[in-house]
Amino acid sequence: MSQFNYFSESEQQSQQRFKQLRDSLLNPLVRGMSAIGLTPNLLSLLGLLVLVPFVWLLLQNSEPAQVRLAFWFLILHVVLDGLDGPLARHQGKSGPAGTLVDMVCDHLGMVVVSITLIQVGLLHAALGSVYVFLYTTSVVFIVVLNQIERPFRFVFRSKYVLYGILLIYAVFNVNYLDTAVILFVLSDLVISIRGFGKLYQWLEESRTAENSENSSNDTALDERN
Repeated sequence: MSQFNYFSESEQQSQQRFKQLRDSLLNPLVRGMSAIGLTPNLLSLLGLLVLVPFVWLLLQNSEPAQVRLAFWFLILHVVLDGLDGPLARHQGKSGPAGTLVDMVCDHLGMVVVSITLIQVGLLHAALGSVYVFLYTTSVVFIVVLNQIERPFRFVFRSKYVLYGILLIYAVFNVNYLDTAVILFVLSDLVISIRGFGKLYQWLEESRTAENSENSSNDTALDERN
């Protein structure tokens, strides 16, 4: 069975090399975090909690200057999200359970950011809601299809692009979020539809194979009788 993750086939091919490079570069920092008792799951949770001041700052004021200040907490969230994997491997705790915690916290971070942008009026409410729904659906299909060894060859990962467009607003006071999210919705819709089709096909093939095996067993039993 494939590794438990939400990476496409093309991403998985380069993921191991990236992990080795990242683990080597971050080894001194990871050793320090391990020495003070940090665990990978705790780090994932901290990465989610640092979004609290991000949300609070934007709820107070969504002007570009305020967003620039809040964006530092979003950067910290991304950094902490990238450290839990190296820490888990350093501590020998890497596995599906830790990956699940990492994925849930990572995804909840995107949901929190999107809902906050909706709440402060930087992102259209209906459009943002559809985006969160379809992004979640596409992630679920990617994970399931990886598990049954039917991965997507390539997927467009829009979350960091969303963060980048928020940074453009913070720096240049130009809001392209609605336009970009329309494209993200279309991309995730395609992934969701294709994911449903691939999973449906696999289930049908499994049913056919099971029926064929049962038929063969019944035939063999009749011949012995």
